[in-house]
Amino acid sequence: MLYLIATCHMFEAYYVGNSFKMIGYAGGLKDSALTVIGSLGSLMSGCSKVTFATLLDYFPFKYVYTAIIVTIIMALTGIHYT
Repeated sequence: MLYLIATCHMFEAYYVGNSFKMIGYAGGLKDSALTVIGSLGSLMSGCSKVTFATLLDYFPFKYVYTAIIVTIIMALTGIHYT
């Protein structure tokens, strides 16, 4: 599971980070809209780290980690079909 999460997480980070602006421009978004989207994404990423760390106080690591893997796989699947 560790290798799966590492692979999925790095692929998602590199793909979205490197092509996010080009995809936005192709979709007709302005630079200011892309800035807001990127900022919100960054804030959500930071909040999710706090949320998942807090969940570890209440639930076993395996359940929390499985939720993270499922979330990342769903995000990668969503990116593929957009």
